[in-house]
Amino acid sequence: MVGTRSDSLPLASAYPLGVTTITWTATDTAGNSASCVQKITVTNPNPVAVISSPAAGAFFAAGVVMNPTGSFADNAGGTHAAEWRFGSVASAGSVNESSGAVSGSFAFASPGIYTISLRMTDGCGGEGLASTIGGKPAIVFIFDPVSGLVTGGGQFDSPPGAFTDNPGLSGKASFSLSSVYNNGSLPPKGSTEFSIGGFSFQSTSYEFLVVAGAKGVFRGVGKINGAGNFGFMVTVLDGDTKGSNGVDRLRIKIWDKSNNDSVVYDNQAGASDTSDPVVIVSNGNVVVHR
Repeated sequence: MVGTRSDSLPLASAYPLGVTTITWTATDTAGNSASCVQKITVTNPNPVAVISSPAAGAFFAAGVVMNPTGSFADNAGGTHAAEWRFGSVASAGSVNESSGAVSGSFAFASPGIYTISLRMTDGCGGEGLASTIGGKPAIVFIFDPVSGLVTGGGQFDSPPGAFTDNPGLSGKASFSLSSVYNNGSLPPKGSTEFSIGGFSFQSTSYEFLVVAGAKGVFRGVGKINGAGNFGFMVTVLDGDTKGSNGVDRLRIKIWDKSNNDSVVYDNQAGASDTSDPVVIVSNGNVVVHR
């Protein structure tokens, strides 16, 4: 019996992805022959990529080398390549084929909010992409501890749906804020207050401040009506900075650290933490100093 592959390669050669047919022909001593067709199907599941560190929302000083880690799962055998992406910059990762561990190294040169992703490819062209860490968007905040100051105060229209427990509550909200690195010391110092109706938030400490162009972002911990343990993040856009549209904008997001970080208030609900603020400041202003 003689077998002939549809790709004309020897029968013992490796089979490619997809379907390869083999035509088997049997011939007896009298010259009579008969044939049948066999189909060989080769599939290749994509590798599964996972980012392990840094934690989602981690913060680093500009110029500090960070060493992200991850892993992949795939069928045994073959080779794999890893590509980290830090914002818009791609960087090759190191792969340990035996353990499935992946590592990398990168330093952000400029302050800002950046996404991280990990792309794994195998030798057959399959690929897997990870862009979350622990189920949260893979975002890091990069700050410059020797520059930047954010100040402001005034009012804004808190939209319906901003309060998780009371979606119908809306109207004029008041705020005052300041955040600064004192002579390069960490963490930044300042105060953030926000109130509407019987809801009053007061910061107790800060974690970081990021100033990038007209945009300022800072995060910390505070209390609601004098109690609790709540995380918060404020994002401002200075309308007077060159390249802006002349309108100051503000986002305030507050979550309950004692309740799985469930969101309590967000005047830009559903937007990613990298989004520019859209809520307009009235009867006051915000100023981003570089």
